[in-house]
Amino acid sequence: MVAGSASWSAYVYGLRTLILIETWYYVCMAKGGKNRTTLFPESIQEELRQQVERVRGVHEQDLAQGFGKVYLPESLARKYPNASSEFRWQYLFPSKNLSIDPRSKVKRRHHVLELGL
Repeated sequence: MVAGSASWSAYVYGLRTLILIETWYYVCMAKGGKNRTTLFPESIQEELRQQVERVRGVHEQDLAQGFGKVYLPESLARKYPNASSEFRWQYLFPSKNLSIDPRSKVKRRHHVLELGL
């Protein structure tokens, strides 16, 4: 199962950041660009799975309305032109509202700020 990270240093990377394997998780591109493996608290596993499913629903609605893309760095977007609309690249904690991306001027859903969690 692929999920996202609630870690402040990694949550903005989205759902592709964290891979859950039973009670372990593997964080890709963590602080310093390194990959890490650590224990995943059993007490929040179900809550995290529910959050992933909520994000999936929001993403599907956004796609149906012609949105559903996240910002990706230019080189990554060029290499993988459809990646920005794939579920695994979506934020684990998306904003409640769509807004205009100041870099591209495209309307999309961003991640919530740390203060909003």
